[in-house]
Amino acid sequence: MVVVLAVLWLLPSRSGRVPRLPVVDSPAAALAVRVVLVLVSLAALWFVVRAGHTGAQVAWSDVVQQSRGLPHGGE
Repeated sequence: MVVVLAVLWLLPSRSGRVPRLPVVDSPAAALAVRVVLVLVSLAALWFVVRAGHTGAQVAWSDVVQQSRGLPHGGE
């Protein structure tokens, strides 16, 4: 979405001027946009952490299972 907005902002309009991004005049609307942005950012972070954790579990599960059978496996 950011890339699309940047491209639209950087492309010159038919009048030859660079179009401006829309401005939010209402303080309530600006606050709502900020809150939504923070929530979406936190959700994206949560999904990245969960995907990384799941991937690590899958990648290392065979190593953990093999180490349990060794006499010096820590048990």
